[in-house]
Formats: sequence, structure tokens, C-alpha cells
Amino acid sequence: MFELECAFVTRNPRELQQRITALAAHLVDSYGRPRKLELRFDVQPDRYWIVRYAGRLPVERVAGLGRFTLPLVAYDPFAYGPDRVYETVITQSPFSFTVQSDGDVRTPPVIVLTNIGTTTLNQIR
Repeated sequence: MFELECAFVTRNPRELQQRITALAAHLVDSYGRPRKLELRFDVQPDRYWIVRYAGRLPVERVAGLGRFTLPLVAYDPFAYGPDRVYETVITQSPFSFTVQSDGDVRTPPVIVLTNIGTTTLNQIR
């Protein structure tokens, strides 16, 4: 579990309450259960973590300013990034292709071969 320090800066207490209500609706579903959310930081905008709201959300209010600590939990502590899709047309044999990953966790590639010709493909290794 970790906590993010947050604040709403609004023009008045009414607008502040509207923002708090909208945040609460975003954090939990219609049954009151925490939603799975993607958390991104500006220092790594291409990576995200799956988190859920965990705890209470007391807001310290002064006029239109609302400060609060957002408790979150990441049950899966690994960051995710965009899928990379490489497409190539193979016109001769043999053919080799190198797949590189910038991730921190070993992940096997998904390789899909599609034959758009009339010749049957044999002995793919």
C-alpha cells in the first residue's frame, strides 16, 4: 500500500464538494467496490500500474482548497507498458527476426504467423 498527497484547488466550497463527489465515483463502482485503475506518473508516461483505492478519504477543507491523502494498493507491483507490434512480410527462406524487450520482467513474445499465399508452410522452427 502507498499514499499519494493530493489537493483540489477550486473557486468555492460547492465546487470543491462536486470534485470530491466525482473522485469518489471514479474510485469505486456502483456497488461501492474499489475499481481497478491505471496509475501513471509524469516521469514515466509510457508505463502504468494497476491500483485500487484502499482506505478512507478524509478531506481537509479550507474554502475552495481540499487536501487529502489518497491510499492506493497495487496487488500486482509490476509496471505495464504499451504492447509493441512488429509486422513483416517474409518472402524468402531462411528468415530471422530479433525481438527486443525494454521491460524489467521476462515475458515471452507472442508470435503469430499468417499464410496469405497458396503454398502450404512446412517445417517452421
